[in-house]
Amino acid sequence: MTIRAAVIASGDPRDVRCWSGLCVSMVRALEDHFALVHVERQPWPRWHPLLVRAVLKLTGGHCDIGWFAPYTRLAVWAMRRRLKRAKPDLIFALSAGELILALGDEFRIVNIAGATGPLLTDYYPEYIGMQPSRQYTIERGSLDSVRSSVLSIFPSAWACEATRSECSLGTHQVVEIAYGANLDAGREARARVLDGPLRLLFVGYDWQRKGGDLVSGAVRLLLADGVAVSLDVVGCQRPPDEPPQPAIRFHGRLDKRCPDQRALLQQLYAQAHLFTMPTRAEAFGVVFAEAAAHGLPSLALQTGGVPSVVRHGETGWLLDPACTAADLAAAIRHIAGDPAFYSRLSEGALADATGRLNWDHWGQQVAGAVHARLAGNTG
Repeated sequence: MTIRAAVIASGDPRDVRCWSGLCVSMVRALEDHFALVHVERQPWPRWHPLLVRAVLKLTGGHCDIGWFAPYTRLAVWAMRRRLKRAKPDLIFALSAGELILALGDEFRIVNIAGATGPLLTDYYPEYIGMQPSRQYTIERGSLDSVRSSVLSIFPSAWACEATRSECSLGTHQVVEIAYGANLDAGREARARVLDGPLRLLFVGYDWQRKGGDLVSGAVRLLLADGVAVSLDVVGCQRPPDEPPQPAIRFHGRLDKRCPDQRALLQQLYAQAHLFTMPTRAEAFGVVFAEAAAHGLPSLALQTGGVPSVVRHGETGWLLDPACTAADLAAAIRHIAGDPAFYSRLSEGALADATGRLNWDHWGQQVAGAVHARLAGNTG
Protein backbone atom coordinates (compact mmCIF):
# COMPACT_ATOMS: atom_id res chain seq x y z
CA MET A 1 0.00 0.00 0.00
CA THR A 2 1.35 3.40 -1.00
CA ILE A 3 1.09 5.90 1.82
CA ARG A 4 0.35 9.51 0.93
CA ALA A 5 2.49 11.67 3.19
CA ALA A 6 3.19 15.33 3.90
CA VAL A 7 6.31 16.78 5.49
CA ILE A 8 6.51 19.70 7.90
CA ALA A 9 9.45 21.16 9.82
CA SER A 10 10.21 24.25 11.87
CA GLY A 11 11.40 25.87 8.61
CA ASP A 12 11.62 24.93 4.94
CA PRO A 13 12.52 21.20 4.79
CA ARG A 14 14.14 21.66 1.38
CA ASP A 15 16.51 24.33 2.70
CA VAL A 16 19.90 22.98 3.85
CA ARG A 17 19.84 25.50 6.70
CA CYS A 18 16.84 23.74 8.25
CA TRP A 19 17.95 21.47 11.12
CA SER A 20 21.59 21.53 9.95
CA GLY A 21 20.67 19.98 6.60
CA LEU A 22 19.03 16.90 8.12
CA CYS A 23 15.61 17.82 6.71
CA VAL A 24 16.87 17.83 3.12
CA SER A 25 18.36 14.35 3.53
CA MET A 26 15.22 13.08 5.25
CA VAL A 27 12.88 14.39 2.55
CA ARG A 28 14.97 12.71 -0.15
CA ALA A 29 14.92 9.43 1.74
CA LEU A 30 11.17 9.63 2.38
CA GLU A 31 10.49 10.27 -1.31
CA ASP A 32 11.78 6.77 -2.08
CA HIS A 33 9.21 5.08 0.16
CA PHE A 34 6.18 7.35 0.35
CA ALA A 35 4.08 9.40 -2.05
CA LEU A 36 4.88 12.90 -0.82
CA VAL A 37 1.78 14.92 -1.64
CA HIS A 38 2.93 18.06 0.17
CA VAL A 39 6.19 19.47 1.56
CA GLU A 40 5.39 22.57 3.61
CA ARG A 41 7.82 25.37 2.69
CA GLN A 42 6.56 28.07 5.10
CA PRO A 43 4.87 26.61 8.18
CA TRP A 44 4.91 29.84 10.18
CA PRO A 45 3.92 33.36 9.07
CA ARG A 46 6.95 35.61 8.57
CA TRP A 47 6.13 37.64 11.67
CA HIS A 48 6.02 34.59 13.97
CA PRO A 49 9.71 34.48 15.04
CA LEU A 50 9.69 38.23 15.63
CA LEU A 51 6.64 37.94 17.86
CA VAL A 52 8.10 35.00 19.80
CA ARG A 53 11.31 36.94 20.46
CA ALA A 54 9.39 40.09 21.43
CA VAL A 55 7.23 38.25 23.96
CA LEU A 56 10.29 36.52 25.40
CA LYS A 57 11.99 39.87 25.85
CA LEU A 58 8.94 41.57 27.34
CA THR A 59 8.45 38.74 29.84
CA GLY A 60 12.09 38.48 30.85
CA GLY A 61 12.49 35.14 29.10
CA HIS A 62 9.60 33.47 30.94
CA CYS A 63 6.90 33.17 28.24
CA ASP A 64 7.59 31.20 25.05
CA ILE A 65 4.41 31.49 23.00
CA GLY A 66 5.90 29.18 20.36
CA TRP A 67 4.76 26.32 22.60
CA PHE A 68 1.39 27.90 23.52
CA ALA A 69 -1.11 25.79 21.56
CA PRO A 70 -4.00 28.30 21.41
CA TYR A 71 -1.67 30.83 19.77
CA THR A 72 0.13 28.38 17.47
CA ARG A 73 -3.15 26.97 16.17
CA LEU A 74 -4.05 30.45 14.96
CA ALA A 75 -0.54 31.11 13.60
CA VAL A 76 -0.50 28.02 11.36
CA TRP A 77 -4.02 28.29 9.95
CA ALA A 78 -2.67 28.78 6.40
CA MET A 79 -0.46 25.69 6.69
CA ARG A 80 -3.40 23.68 8.07
CA ARG A 81 -5.49 24.63 5.03
CA ARG A 82 -2.71 23.50 2.66
CA LEU A 83 -2.38 20.20 4.50
CA LYS A 84 -6.13 19.57 4.38
CA ARG A 85 -6.15 20.18 0.63
CA ALA A 86 -3.30 17.70 0.16
CA LYS A 87 -5.21 15.00 2.10
CA PRO A 88 -2.19 13.05 3.36
CA ASP A 89 -2.57 9.71 5.12
CA LEU A 90 0.00 10.95 7.62
CA ILE A 91 2.41 13.80 8.26
CA PHE A 92 6.12 13.55 9.01
CA ALA A 93 7.05 16.28 11.49
CA LEU A 94 10.82 16.89 11.41
CA SER A 95 12.00 18.38 14.70
CA ALA A 96 8.72 20.27 14.91
CA GLY A 97 7.12 19.61 18.28
CA GLU A 98 5.43 23.03 18.34
CA LEU A 99 3.73 22.30 15.02
CA ILE A 100 2.52 18.91 16.23
CA LEU A 101 0.78 20.64 19.14
CA ALA A 102 -0.64 23.27 16.79
CA LEU A 103 -2.23 20.65 14.53
CA GLY A 104 -3.90 18.93 17.44
CA ASP A 105 -5.59 15.62 16.54
CA GLU A 106 -6.56 16.58 12.98
CA PHE A 107 -3.87 14.43 11.36
CA ARG A 108 -1.89 11.27 12.03
CA ILE A 109 1.65 12.44 12.71
CA VAL A 110 5.03 10.72 12.79
CA ASN A 111 7.33 12.68 15.08
CA ILE A 112 11.00 12.65 14.00
CA ALA A 113 13.30 14.39 16.45
CA GLY A 114 16.72 14.24 18.07
CA ALA A 115 15.52 14.22 21.68
CA THR A 116 12.71 15.44 23.92
CA GLY A 117 12.57 18.62 25.99
CA PRO A 118 13.43 17.04 29.36
CA LEU A 119 16.65 15.59 27.94
CA LEU A 120 17.67 18.87 26.31
CA THR A 121 16.91 21.23 29.18
CA ASP A 122 19.02 19.19 31.60
CA TYR A 123 21.87 18.70 29.15
CA TYR A 124 22.60 21.45 26.63
CA PRO A 125 24.18 24.64 28.05
CA GLU A 126 21.83 26.97 26.14
CA TYR A 127 18.80 25.32 27.77
CA ILE A 128 20.23 25.12 31.29
CA GLY A 129 20.40 28.92 31.47
CA MET A 130 16.72 29.40 30.55
CA GLN A 131 14.08 30.61 32.95
CA PRO A 132 12.51 27.62 34.79
CA SER A 133 9.05 28.52 33.51
CA ARG A 134 10.24 28.41 29.90
CA GLN A 135 12.09 25.15 30.51
CA TYR A 136 8.90 23.64 31.90
CA THR A 137 6.90 24.82 28.88
CA ILE A 138 9.36 23.22 26.47
CA GLU A 139 9.52 19.98 28.44
CA ARG A 140 5.75 19.64 28.74
CA GLY A 141 5.11 20.62 25.13
CA SER A 142 7.76 18.25 23.81
CA LEU A 143 6.32 15.28 25.69
CA ASP A 144 2.77 16.21 24.66
CA SER A 145 3.89 16.22 21.02
CA VAL A 146 5.21 12.68 21.46
CA ARG A 147 1.93 11.53 23.03
CA SER A 148 0.00 13.16 20.17
CA SER A 149 1.95 11.25 17.51
CA VAL A 150 1.20 7.76 16.25
CA LEU A 151 4.95 7.11 16.13
CA SER A 152 8.11 8.85 17.32
CA ILE A 153 11.51 8.17 15.79
CA PHE A 154 14.79 9.16 17.45
CA PRO A 155 18.39 8.47 16.34
CA SER A 156 19.70 7.14 19.66
CA ALA A 157 19.00 4.67 22.43
CA TRP A 158 19.57 7.56 24.86
CA ALA A 159 16.56 9.46 23.51
CA CYS A 160 14.35 6.42 22.95
CA GLU A 161 14.78 4.95 26.41
CA ALA A 162 14.12 8.28 28.13
CA THR A 163 11.05 8.99 25.99
CA ARG A 164 9.51 5.57 26.55
CA SER A 165 9.96 6.03 30.28
CA GLU A 166 8.64 9.62 30.38
CA CYS A 167 5.59 8.89 28.22
CA SER A 168 4.91 5.26 29.23
CA LEU A 169 5.18 4.09 25.61
CA GLY A 170 6.39 0.85 24.07
CA THR A 171 9.10 -0.02 21.56
CA HIS A 172 6.54 -0.04 18.73
CA GLN A 173 5.62 3.57 19.51
CA VAL A 174 9.13 4.97 20.03
CA VAL A 175 11.71 3.64 17.57
CA GLU A 176 15.48 4.14 17.26
CA ILE A 177 16.80 4.74 13.72
CA ALA A 178 20.26 6.26 13.27
CA TYR A 179 20.84 9.16 10.87
CA GLY A 180 23.08 9.05 7.82
CA ALA A 181 25.89 11.33 6.70
CA ASN A 182 25.27 14.73 5.14
CA LEU A 183 28.59 14.57 3.29
CA ASP A 184 29.59 11.62 1.16
CA ALA A 185 33.15 10.60 0.47
CA GLY A 186 33.08 12.09 -3.03
CA ARG A 187 34.66 8.90 -4.33
CA GLU A 188 34.70 5.19 -3.54
CA ALA A 189 35.57 5.14 0.15
CA ARG A 190 38.22 2.77 1.45
CA ALA A 191 39.58 1.67 4.79
CA ARG A 192 42.50 3.77 6.02
CA VAL A 193 46.08 2.97 6.90
CA LEU A 194 48.43 4.92 9.14
CA ASP A 195 50.71 6.52 6.58
CA GLY A 196 52.93 9.50 7.41
CA PRO A 197 52.51 11.97 10.29
CA LEU A 198 49.28 11.57 12.25
CA ARG A 199 46.50 13.91 11.08
CA LEU A 200 43.46 14.65 13.24
CA LEU A 201 40.23 16.32 12.12
CA PHE A 202 37.74 18.26 14.26
CA VAL A 203 34.44 19.54 12.79
CA GLY A 204 32.16 21.61 15.02
CA TYR A 205 30.75 25.12 15.35
CA ASP A 206 30.77 25.33 19.16
CA TRP A 207 34.42 25.12 20.25
CA GLN A 208 33.70 24.68 23.96
CA ARG A 209 30.71 22.34 23.86
CA LYS A 210 32.21 20.21 21.11
CA GLY A 211 35.42 19.75 23.12
CA GLY A 212 37.78 21.73 20.92
CA ASP A 213 39.81 22.72 23.96
CA LEU A 214 40.37 19.04 24.80
CA VAL A 215 41.56 18.23 21.28
CA SER A 216 43.88 21.24 21.16
CA GLY A 217 45.26 20.37 24.59
CA ALA A 218 45.87 16.76 23.55
CA VAL A 219 47.68 17.83 20.38
CA ARG A 220 49.92 20.20 22.31
CA LEU A 221 50.80 17.42 24.77
CA LEU A 222 51.62 15.04 21.92
CA LEU A 223 53.77 17.65 20.19
CA ALA A 224 55.63 18.30 23.45
CA ASP A 225 56.39 14.57 23.60
CA GLY A 226 57.82 14.63 20.08
CA VAL A 227 54.86 13.02 18.31
CA ALA A 228 54.43 14.12 14.68
CA VAL A 229 50.78 15.17 14.72
CA SER A 230 48.61 17.91 13.22
CA LEU A 231 45.01 19.03 13.68
CA ASP A 232 42.60 20.55 11.16
CA VAL A 233 39.70 22.47 12.72
CA VAL A 234 36.56 23.12 10.68
CA GLY A 235 33.58 25.13 11.84
CA CYS A 236 35.10 27.83 14.01
CA GLN A 237 37.92 30.34 14.12
CA ARG A 238 40.76 30.18 16.64
CA PRO A 239 39.43 31.29 20.04
CA PRO A 240 41.15 34.35 21.58
CA ASP A 241 42.56 32.24 24.43
CA GLU A 242 44.00 29.63 22.05
CA PRO A 243 47.71 30.36 21.39
CA PRO A 244 48.77 30.05 17.72
CA GLN A 245 50.29 26.68 16.86
CA PRO A 246 51.45 25.85 13.30
CA ALA A 247 50.33 22.23 13.73
CA ILE A 248 46.75 23.37 14.47
CA ARG A 249 45.07 24.84 11.40
CA PHE A 250 41.71 26.64 11.65
CA HIS A 251 39.65 26.62 8.44
CA GLY A 252 36.55 28.42 9.78
CA ARG A 253 33.07 27.53 8.57
CA LEU A 254 32.86 25.67 5.28
CA ASP A 255 29.60 25.88 3.33
CA LYS A 256 28.71 22.52 1.76
CA ARG A 257 26.58 24.35 -0.80
CA CYS A 258 29.72 25.94 -2.26
CA PRO A 259 31.55 23.41 -4.50
CA ASP A 260 35.03 24.66 -3.57
CA GLN A 261 34.35 24.62 0.16
CA ARG A 262 32.61 21.25 -0.04
CA ALA A 263 35.61 19.85 -1.93
CA LEU A 264 37.97 21.20 0.74
CA LEU A 265 35.95 19.55 3.50
CA GLN A 266 35.96 16.25 1.62
CA GLN A 267 39.72 16.61 1.15
CA LEU A 268 40.25 17.17 4.88
CA TYR A 269 38.25 14.03 5.66
CA ALA A 270 40.22 12.11 3.04
CA GLN A 271 43.60 13.21 4.43
CA ALA A 272 42.84 12.64 8.11
CA HIS A 273 43.62 9.51 10.11
CA LEU A 274 41.32 10.11 13.09
CA PHE A 275 38.16 12.14 13.59
CA THR A 276 38.34 13.67 17.06
CA MET A 277 35.38 15.55 18.53
CA PRO A 278 35.00 14.98 22.29
CA THR A 279 31.67 16.79 22.45
CA ARG A 280 30.35 17.34 25.96
CA ALA A 281 26.68 17.36 24.89
CA GLU A 282 25.27 15.74 21.74
CA ALA A 283 21.94 14.16 20.84
CA PHE A 284 23.59 12.16 18.04
CA GLY A 285 26.37 13.76 15.99
CA VAL A 286 25.95 13.44 12.22
CA VAL A 287 29.63 14.39 11.78
CA PHE A 288 30.51 10.97 13.24
CA ALA A 289 28.48 9.36 10.47
CA GLU A 290 30.31 11.55 7.95
CA ALA A 291 33.64 10.42 9.39
CA ALA A 292 32.54 6.77 9.13
CA ALA A 293 31.52 7.31 5.50
CA HIS A 294 35.14 8.32 4.86
CA GLY A 295 36.52 5.32 6.74
CA LEU A 296 37.65 7.46 9.68
CA PRO A 297 37.55 6.05 13.23
CA SER A 298 36.16 8.56 15.74
CA LEU A 299 37.32 9.54 19.20
CA ALA A 300 34.52 10.96 21.34
CA LEU A 301 33.02 11.04 24.81
CA GLN A 302 30.48 8.51 26.05
CA THR A 303 27.63 10.98 26.43
CA GLY A 304 24.10 11.55 25.14
CA GLY A 305 23.40 9.87 21.82
CA VAL A 306 27.06 9.51 20.79
CA PRO A 307 27.29 5.77 21.70
CA SER A 308 24.54 5.10 19.16
CA VAL A 309 26.71 6.40 16.31
CA VAL A 310 30.26 5.61 17.52
CA ARG A 311 30.63 2.00 18.64
CA HIS A 312 33.39 1.70 21.22
CA GLY A 313 36.20 -0.56 20.09
CA GLU A 314 34.48 -1.29 16.78
CA THR A 315 34.21 1.97 14.84
CA GLY A 316 35.98 4.31 17.25
CA TRP A 317 36.88 4.96 20.85
CA LEU A 318 34.70 6.47 23.59
CA LEU A 319 36.16 8.14 26.68
CA ASP A 320 34.64 9.02 30.02
CA PRO A 321 32.87 12.42 29.93
CA ALA A 322 35.19 13.62 32.71
CA CYS A 323 38.32 12.90 30.67
CA THR A 324 41.16 15.40 30.39
CA ALA A 325 43.35 16.45 27.49
CA ALA A 326 45.96 14.01 28.82
CA ASP A 327 43.40 11.18 28.70
CA LEU A 328 42.53 12.06 25.12
CA ALA A 329 46.22 12.20 24.17
CA ALA A 330 46.68 8.75 25.69
CA ALA A 331 43.76 7.36 23.66
CA ILE A 332 45.22 8.84 20.47
CA ARG A 333 48.57 7.24 21.28
CA HIS A 334 46.87 3.91 21.96
CA ILE A 335 45.11 3.81 18.59
CA ALA A 336 47.92 5.29 16.51
CA GLY A 337 50.44 2.98 18.18
CA ASP A 338 48.64 -0.16 17.01
CA PRO A 339 48.30 -0.15 13.19
CA ALA A 340 46.38 -3.44 13.14
CA PHE A 341 43.84 -2.16 15.67
CA TYR A 342 43.55 1.12 13.77
CA SER A 343 42.82 -0.79 10.55
CA ARG A 344 40.07 -2.79 12.26
CA LEU A 345 38.47 0.43 13.51
CA SER A 346 38.65 1.99 10.06
CA GLU A 347 37.15 -1.09 8.41
CA GLY A 348 34.43 -1.19 11.08
CA ALA A 349 33.59 2.48 10.57
CA LEU A 350 33.29 2.03 6.82
CA ALA A 351 31.13 -1.09 7.20
CA ASP A 352 28.85 0.73 9.66
CA ALA A 353 28.48 3.63 7.24
CA THR A 354 27.61 1.26 4.40
CA GLY A 355 25.20 -0.89 6.37
CA ARG A 356 23.58 1.46 8.91
CA LEU A 357 24.68 5.10 8.97
CA ASN A 358 23.23 6.16 5.63
CA TRP A 359 19.99 7.71 4.44
CA ASP A 360 18.93 4.77 2.27
CA HIS A 361 18.93 2.59 5.37
CA TRP A 362 17.19 5.32 7.38
CA GLY A 363 14.40 5.57 4.80
CA GLN A 364 13.91 1.80 4.67
CA GLN A 365 13.75 1.56 8.45
CA VAL A 366 11.32 4.48 8.72
CA ALA A 367 9.06 2.89 6.11
CA GLY A 368 9.12 -0.41 7.96
CA ALA A 369 8.34 1.24 11.30
CA VAL A 370 5.49 3.29 9.83
CA HIS A 371 3.86 0.33 8.09
CA ALA A 372 4.16 -1.79 11.22
CA ARG A 373 2.68 0.95 13.39
CA LEU A 374 -0.23 1.71 11.07
CA ALA A 375 -1.03 -1.96 10.75
CA GLY A 376 -1.63 -1.99 14.49
CA ASN A 377 -3.17 1.49 14.77
CA THR A 378 -5.52 2.73 12.07
CA GLY A 379 -7.11 5.39 14.28
